[in-house]
Amino acid sequence: TQSNYFLMRITDQGKELWHKDGQDILSNNVVGIKIIENQLLLYGVTIEKDNKFWILKTDKDGNKLEEKTYPNAYQVADILTGLTFQPDGSFLLYGAIGGDFPPYGYYDTHSRITKISPNGDQIWDIYPDFDFTGHYYCIWLNQSLNADQNLFQTSDDRGISFYQVDQSGSILNMIRIPSYPTGMFFYIDDNGNYTYFNEEGWVININHDGYFNPRDLLKP
Repeated sequence: TQSNYFLMRITDQGKELWHKDGQDILSNNVVGIKIIENQLLLYGVTIEKDNKFWILKTDKDGNKLEEKTYPNAYQVADILTGLTFQPDGSFLLYGAIGGDFPPYGYYDTHSRITKISPNGDQIWDIYPDFDFTGHYYCIWLNQSLNADQNLFQTSDDRGISFYQVDQSGSILNMIRIPSYPTGMFFYIDDNGNYTYFNEEGWVININHDGYFNPRDLLKP
């Protein structure tokens, strides 16, 4: 199944520079657009029932250059939340997979992170909480800790999790707090330390290395 796309580039004053009607792409669910050098990078999921992570590269005028998909290892639907660039020019696509997983056979979701090279090849693909017992619906936030590591946060109505992931796809640190409220916001200070909080008064402090101290958990 294929779809069409429409792109428009405007100035900071709202004046149109150009627009482009494109045809025959594999997605009708674009999550976002990034600008890389003289190209545009669109990312989202494909149209079919078992959606796949998807990217489309165009030139600076919106003409299609390359389109690629990245199916997950479990032949279920992908839920793409975002994209973040890495220091080496690669980028991470992150979100979740969702489908009817054994042994229960009902709909469930698990987190997914995949690393893509600058030329569009998949480098690695990981599922940090995939153990058939997590049942996390993944809401992802991401910020770079430093040049080598990323910090991911996911949550649902049963808990909140933090994953520290390096450039090779290894999970260096994982924190799970059960029965923790969702709807978290975050603040990063000048030293790279994180403070996560919500409007109910819950606060989590995580230092720049991704270390969590239970004494830094502040309850309302």
